Amino acid sequence: MKAYFAYLAVLVFAFVLGVSIIVASLRYDWYTVPREEVSNFATELYELPHGEGLTQWYAGIKKFETPRKLLDDLGSGLVVFSMILGILFLVSKFPLAGAKTPRWKWFFLVLFWGMLAVQTPLSILYHELRFYRLEYPWWADSIIISIFRIFAFSVIFGILGTLAFLFFLAFSKFPAPLWIWSRRHNYFSWIVSIFFALPIALLLLLLPFTVRDGAFGWIIFEVTLVYLFLSLRAGIIQRKIGDNP
Repeated sequence: MKAYFAYLAVLVFAFVLGVSIIVASLRYDWYTVPREEVSNFATELYELPHGEGLTQWYAGIKKFETPRKLLDDLGSGLVVFSMILGILFLVSKFPLAGAKTPRWKWFFLVLFWGMLAVQTPLSILYHELRFYRLEYPWWADSIIISIFRIFAFSVIFGILGTLAFLFFLAFSKFPAPLWIWSRRHNYFSWIVSIFFALPIALLLLLLPFTVRDGAFGWIIFEVTLVYLFLSLRAGIIQRKIGDNP
């Protein structure tokens, strides 16, 4: 029980820290020059070829930036990170020792589909906020293309992911202790764990950069996928050992 309260305290601290960083960022303007000057800079590049204009824009805009963007992104990332961890903790006690997989396989898929369903709305919010911050020149089509890519990715990954997860779920038994390990089937536990450790390691490597950038949707995507991969690992081992660990 002490571990639960300690973990919740850490999540609350991360949330409060994120909010505090966002508040601290308000002492700065977005740029060291008036917004009109930033807009004029975009207009100066309008006649250039599209690719060259964007290259000069992203190189030149950095000269006008203050620490506000970095602080705002980091603070937002910490807030979303603590919130998704809090939700998963309430649902499964993840990532503590007493954590469990979803109780039902259909709920596993609901988590997966729900995680993908929020990607496009959060991508719209993400890019709208950055458009307000004048991160994109007014003549660029960056927002529409980026949002469409997220939508297309969500659909394709949703279809392929559902097929793959249905395959693995067929060999799983839920619910199961998330950190289950069978001494009797030690080699099997190692093989299954190593198999799922590869994508989990990649997600965990990406997560700090995603939090730093304040990418709402990707934070939820990466954290949720880590839990789902761990759940599959546990479910497969649970089915193998049955009632004989």
